[in-house]
Amino acid sequence: MGQRNPSVGRRKHRRTRRWCIPRWPEIDVFPMSTVRLPFIFALVALTTGCDPRPAQDTPPIPNGFIEKEQFVKIHAQLQLLEAAHRQYMLKGDRDRARARYRTSILKEAGATDSAFNATYNWWYSQPEALPALIEEIQLHLDSLAMESPSD
Repeated sequence: MGQRNPSVGRRKHRRTRRWCIPRWPEIDVFPMSTVRLPFIFALVALTTGCDPRPAQDTPPIPNGFIEKEQFVKIHAQLQLLEAAHRQYMLKGDRDRARARYRTSILKEAGATDSAFNATYNWWYSQPEALPALIEEIQLHLDSLAMESPSD
């Protein structure tokens, strides 16, 4: 019998550089799983997460609904009232004065507090129409600022 070659059936370990007996070859069980998984996740997110809200999903108009033009005027006046309240511009008991002015604004417009709140909630539950409504309120506030006498 001849002498056995020491390198047959053996190889050097890649880290220690010592001779070792080879194991089964390493097989990647999930090839390219690092590429596939994010791709599948992105595909699912794009196809299911971006569905627009159906047109029939708009909430029903509440009882005592205030028309848009009137709602814009009331909302703008109430925003001015809130700004005055936050800037400590109301005299005396601020909370009582704010409630009194709010009641007078709604009474002058011919609306009730519950009708205004219902209309407010209805408009603010419509994300498609909300930017246009807020822009109209801002335009109304700008027109009120232009009309006010400058001191």
